[in-house]
Amino acid sequence: MEDNKSPVEPTQTVTDPVSNNATDSPESSQAVSVEPKKSHAKKIILIVLGVVTLIIILAVLFVVFVFGAINNVTAAPLSASDSFIKSLQKKDVQAAYAKTSKAFQAAEDQIQFSDFVEQYNAEISPSYTVVINKSVNSNEKGAQTATIIYNVQDKDTAKNEYMRIVLEQESGTWKIRNVEYQPKPFEEQ
Repeated sequence: MEDNKSPVEPTQTVTDPVSNNATDSPESSQAVSVEPKKSHAKKIILIVLGVVTLIIILAVLFVVFVFGAINNVTAAPLSASDSFIKSLQKKDVQAAYAKTSKAFQAAEDQIQFSDFVEQYNAEISPSYTVVINKSVNSNEKGAQTATIIYNVQDKDTAKNEYMRIVLEQESGTWKIRNVEYQPKPFEEQ
């Protein structure tokens, strides 16, 4: 007598790594073998995205740190320079002269400075100023100088002109060493 039963194919028990369930079906073993590849690709994408995000965050922190450090270093000389300009704008020559360094005062006494201010008042005491460059430098002996460059305008002429103020530290205080004015931008030094 003939047996009408179809032959039984052997099955292999495979453990699904995701659910940790054992299965006896060949189809499930194929599905399980594809899952780890998809999971591996997702992990790689997540790692790459994480690294890129970390690099962006570090770059932003670096930029913030650098600009913060520059602003901290230039804050005191910028304040001294702005105070000098405000004294000139108020036509308080005595207060402006008091903000100059010993070297400046040795080269130009208060009467000469007063004559200079009177002659070039519109140029050196502008109505409008914008800082376009600021820097602090140290020499080999550790002495610091600062340079502040302004774009300046007088409200009557409205021409763009430029003022460079060089400062030096005396006993921990920033003092004006030199004032230059010209109608064209200063070249970088």
